[in-house]
Amino acid sequence: MIGIRSVKHFALAGITSAVLATGLAACSSSSTPKTTPTTTTSTPTRTPVQSPAAKALAAAAQKTSAAPSADLSLNFNIVQPSGSASSGSAGGASGSGSPVVIAGALEGPYDITATKGNFAIRVTSGSAASLACQLLFGGSSTTCALTPVYLVDGIAYIHVPSTGVLSTEANGKPYLKVSLSALLGLFASGLSSTFSNPAVLFDLLETPALHATEIGPSTIGTTPTTEYKATVNIADAVSAGGPAASLYKGIESAAAGTKTETTTVFVGSDGNLARLSLAIHDLPAGPAGLWPQGSTLNLSLTLTNFGAPVVVTPPPASEYYYLSHVPNL
Repeated sequence: MIGIRSVKHFALAGITSAVLATGLAACSSSSTPKTTPTTTTSTPTRTPVQSPAAKALAAAAQKTSAAPSADLSLNFNIVQPSGSASSGSAGGASGSGSPVVIAGALEGPYDITATKGNFAIRVTSGSAASLACQLLFGGSSTTCALTPVYLVDGIAYIHVPSTGVLSTEANGKPYLKVSLSALLGLFASGLSSTFSNPAVLFDLLETPALHATEIGPSTIGTTPTTEYKATVNIADAVSAGGPAASLYKGIESAAAGTKTETTTVFVGSDGNLARLSLAIHDLPAGPAGLWPQGSTLNLSLTLTNFGAPVVVTPPPASEYYYLSHVPNL
């Protein structure tokens, strides 16, 4: 039997933070230090020579970051290593035969410049999907959705289902207010200071350490795009500084076994990023044993409908319960 303490860990950290954490990232703004030669005989600073493909991806990331808004669709799954078995209290989910522990999506319009959005979070499949939906909603379905979820400056306001663990935690209020940094701290140490809005994923492409190759023309749905493959040595990206350094530092801290990061990128004919897909390997064990150490987090972020107005109306204080004790569950 799953104790209430483990249930809280599983539902709030393993499900809500696994979804919010993977999709909602924090843009860190840091600049590359300038170098000033002191004498004519000093050794010149070497600037990494980037390929045309790497420069094209950096330009696309910068243009997308400057866009007022876009519709986001972030698909994710967590896959356990082959042959692993769960020793945690999540009902043996990680050892139940399916390599996919949990899969789902975060979808909705996002105001990139104002860092706010209106999302739906869906659990769609995986060996833990049924248990996740049961804990969150009190039902027996293998698919479920939290909607709406408002994101404003790193704070999530989650509309609470009428039954399930979230309903219990909300203390009779229709919404839960949760700090994403608290959820991320439960998801994986090292991520809490790095992630708080989706646009941070664009920073993956804005590092001098990026190596990229143009694959060729492709399509996403009916949209013509150009496909690229980008690879980064994480230690090099951290030491290179710039806006991507803290993002790669978060990946380095959360998944210490990951030495390089490979991202598949599609750029639309308008010059905006159309899709980024990547995998973060060697995750630490999940909350309440939801996934074993060494699992992989797969992310695919698709962007469409640039520039459409985004309406985000978080609930007033009288309608939410602030879940300030998440880090201490």
